[in-house]
Amino acid sequence: MGPPLVRCFLRAAVPPALATGALAWVLLSIAGLGQALLATSAAPGPQLLGQLALAVLGSTAGLALGVAALAGAAGAVSRLREEGALVALAAAGLPPGRVAWLALGFALPLASASLLVAHEAEPRARALVRDTRALAAASVAPGEGETVRLGTWWLGVSNGRLHFTDGESRGSAGRWSLEPRAGGVLVALDDAEIESGSLRASAGHLLLPIALRGARVHVSELTSAALSRQLAVSASLGRDGYERWICHKRTLLAAILPLLSVLAAGLARRFSPGLGVGATLLGAWALVRVLDGTLGPRDPWLAGALLLGAALAALVPAWR
Repeated sequence: MGPPLVRCFLRAAVPPALATGALAWVLLSIAGLGQALLATSAAPGPQLLGQLALAVLGSTAGLALGVAALAGAAGAVSRLREEGALVALAAAGLPPGRVAWLALGFALPLASASLLVAHEAEPRARALVRDTRALAAASVAPGEGETVRLGTWWLGVSNGRLHFTDGESRGSAGRWSLEPRAGGVLVALDDAEIESGSLRASAGHLLLPIALRGARVHVSELTSAALSRQLAVSASLGRDGYERWICHKRTLLAAILPLLSVLAAGLARRFSPGLGVGATLLGAWALVRVLDGTLGPRDPWLAGALLLGAALAALVPAWR
C-alpha cells in the first residue's frame, strides 16, 4: 500500500466528506434550532438567538463528524470503482482489504475529534441551549393588558398587578421579577396573593419556580468529568445504570466510527455511496436505540461488547 494509493484514496475521500459533513451539520442544526425555538416560551432577541444557534451547532457537531467519516470512505470507494481503480488493484494482486485499511485510517482522525466532542463540547453545547432558553424565558416582561405563557403558567398584567395561573392555582402580585435558573425560571413576587382550590394565602415575598418544557437538567448536558462525579452519588442510591451507560456510550460511538466507515466503504463496492452510508447509519442508530432501552443501563460493558461485535460482524459480508 504505497503513497500513490494513499494519495489517490484521500483525493477521492476528502471532497465528499467535507460536502456531506457540512450539509449534514447545517441541516441538523436547522432542525435543532427549530426544535429549540418551538420549545422556548418567548422569542429570543438577536443576541440570544445567535447564542442559541451557536449552541445548537456545537450539539450537532458529533453527528456531523460521523456522517463525514462514512461519506468520505464510501465516496472514495465509489469513485475508485467508477474509475476502474478497484479492478486495477485486483489485477495487480492487491486484495480489497488494502482499501478497507485506507478507509479505517481515513476515519481515525475524525473518530478522535468525535471522541473529544462527545465528552466535552457536545454536553457543554447542550447545557448552553438549555441556559439560553431559560434566559429567553426570563426576558418575558408582559405589559399592561398583555398575557404571556411561561412554561405551564400564564402571566398577565392588569391595573398594575401581575396575575398568573397554571389552570389549577392562580394569584396576583404587586411587584415581580424573573431570573433564569437551570431547568427553568425563578419568579420573585412581592405583595402576592395565591388561591388554590379552597386554600387562600398572602405573602410579602414569594419565590415561584417555573419549569420549562424540555429544560430540565439532563445527564447528556454534563461533561464526562461532571458525570463521573455524579456517578459516585447515583451509585450510592442504586440508580447509576443509565448515567453510566451514557458515559460509556460516548466512548463507544467514537470507537465504532472507524468500523462503520469501513462498513460503508464495503457497501459502496456494490451499491451507491448514499445507500451505503444510509444503511450503516440506520443500522447503527437502531441497535443503539435498542440497547438504550434494554441492556445498556443494566450492563453497559456487555452492551458495549455487543455493539462492537455487531460492527465487526457486519464487516464480513460487506467485504466478502
